[in-house]
Amino acid sequence: MITMETMKTKYPKYTPGQYLTSANLNDSLDFVSQQERLTRWKLLGKGIFNGLKYSYDFNGNKVTSINLQAGTGLTDEGFLIDITSDGKFTHCVEFGKMNPSDTYPLGIDNPALSSFPLTGGFRLLNKTDANSEAYQSISSEINLSINDLQSKYTFALYYEIGEIHTSKCSPGDCNTKGDYYTVSIVPMLVNKLNNTPKKLDFQTFLKLSSLREISLISSENGFRKKINDTIASNHLVVKDKLKSIISFSKNFIPENLISEATATISNTNFLNINNNSSFNQYYIRFGRDIRKAVNEYLQFFNETQKWFAPNQSTFYPKLLILGNFPLKSDDGIRNNWVPAKTNNRKQFALNRLNSLFNRIFTLCKYLMNERELLDSLITSGATNLTSRIRITPQRGLSAMLSDSAIGYYYNLAGSVSGHPIYALWDGEPSNEYLDQIYNYWDFSSKSEERKQLENPFSFDWTAMEHFLIEGHIGTKPDEASKVIIAKIQNLGLPAKVVMVDIRNESIVGIREKYQLFLEAYRKFLKELKSVEPTNPIYTGYKKPFEKMSIQLNELSPKDILSVKTVLNDVQSYTTMFASAAKAKRASGDVTTEAIAKVTVDSNVSAKISALMDKYEIGKLRKDIYDILPKGVDTQSQITLDDFVGPEYTGGVPKGGTFIMVHNGSTVIGDFSVPYFFKE
Repeated sequence: MITMETMKTKYPKYTPGQYLTSANLNDSLDFVSQQERLTRWKLLGKGIFNGLKYSYDFNGNKVTSINLQAGTGLTDEGFLIDITSDGKFTHCVEFGKMNPSDTYPLGIDNPALSSFPLTGGFRLLNKTDANSEAYQSISSEINLSINDLQSKYTFALYYEIGEIHTSKCSPGDCNTKGDYYTVSIVPMLVNKLNNTPKKLDFQTFLKLSSLREISLISSENGFRKKINDTIASNHLVVKDKLKSIISFSKNFIPENLISEATATISNTNFLNINNNSSFNQYYIRFGRDIRKAVNEYLQFFNETQKWFAPNQSTFYPKLLILGNFPLKSDDGIRNNWVPAKTNNRKQFALNRLNSLFNRIFTLCKYLMNERELLDSLITSGATNLTSRIRITPQRGLSAMLSDSAIGYYYNLAGSVSGHPIYALWDGEPSNEYLDQIYNYWDFSSKSEERKQLENPFSFDWTAMEHFLIEGHIGTKPDEASKVIIAKIQNLGLPAKVVMVDIRNESIVGIREKYQLFLEAYRKFLKELKSVEPTNPIYTGYKKPFEKMSIQLNELSPKDILSVKTVLNDVQSYTTMFASAAKAKRASGDVTTEAIAKVTVDSNVSAKISALMDKYEIGKLRKDIYDILPKGVDTQSQITLDDFVGPEYTGGVPKGGTFIMVHNGSTVIGDFSVPYFFKE
């Protein structure tokens, strides 16, 4: 058979009166056969198109059968491998037991491959073939250990072309009879291939840190440090990954895109943050955009890189390698499908790779730094805060980038529908699906097909899982809150807004010290009750302590005024107790005024004083009092510690609570929780 290395360019032309030989006819058929195989190879591709997965059955440590799923594939030379039904092979014939004329050449025409390891290999048979006349005497049941199967053999299908010779006959008797070819697809176990193609270099996905331990933020400086530390750490990871992407993409991405990408990340302003700012939380959301864009590119590259990488594997014209045992999806030896260069599927994949690559660095190019963003927000909302603050529906944080809203931190000033971000946002190599892009930060677009960009809430938002809230950073808390609440109410969105003054985070410290005081007080009271429990002299002094214990346990540390009142009672009672300790008489009255009239034995006074000193009641009370905020008029203060699992999403999930953080004069950030917070 003619190999693909030399295309036949001449075939016979028959003329009247020509004397024809078998060689003339065979040359014609060879030409047609090669054209057909070339068409498959050049226009479709090669490898396993579908199916052809396999497994093995075993009993103990012995393999009893090898199973093959139906499927289709093309060999390196365009021979069609078509298995129409599942097969179960229980018998085999060793290559060494077959006649020399039956030894498979495997289509190996390269002299360097003449030592292909056939010795010790097997032709696999089902029960019917094993009992046939041709194989009954030389076949046997499969008798391999699992370890031998996995360590010594590769599974393959061979396109066997056999010849059947007819007996000689006299002229005029059998001139319609002659030799002919038969085609069989032969399952084979060959010695495990050592010339395994180089395993593809799969790229690892980009992973970024999220904001953690938000509830522990206790001050504006703490807020700023937590945000900036996370951003700075992520930016280092992003920059390294972008450099890596540029490096490995040079083999298939056009040079002009590589140059633009390199210039973008080399810009000194790219990802250059102000560490003293409280207004750069949006970089975390931008990080999510980049992560999605990068990972969608890497995932598609990992799936299709074998289509573009040069094939360094050995050329087996009639052999289709199914793989080693057990079957693994990433087996480098398996002849997975590789579309031909002219295959539309391959060209589409290349276009999409270019588009996904370009999208990554287009997002980077049009990202506004903090100063540019604040200037843009001030301009857009200079006269009307309602126009500055936007709410946008999107599919959800876990959705693909194309199902997310285009962030307000991209520079789309003066843009129309042809802006690169609009053209690339959906990751496709065309603008066909522009009307499906979720965006609400486009002031200039007027085209009919972009209505959803202008007013996404004119569509059904109930399918949306998340609502972005943007433009409120840097504004006055009360004004921003009113605008956001009004928009939520007007649109009928299932979300709630809660304000958190970052200055209230001192409550966290109060709560911790209050808990220490409460634990000490409980121990003090427990021991006090055990002091001469039947002695009526102590009764008058135990009741006030018990009463205050009930009040202390019922209080919330956030209720500043009540905390102050009870702590004052503790201090007053301690003082009155010291005076009353000189008295000689007990009383059932537990009011502060009556305490001074109570007279007890000096021994009683000494014992109770010693207990209070033992558990440091006075010191712990003073520790709390010293950090209580001064001039607090409200009865309750909300802190980040009041929420379970707050996270930064750039908005609020459906049915959730939007937590707007401010410092009393300016909104500095936001978080959210996926539930309605009950104040």
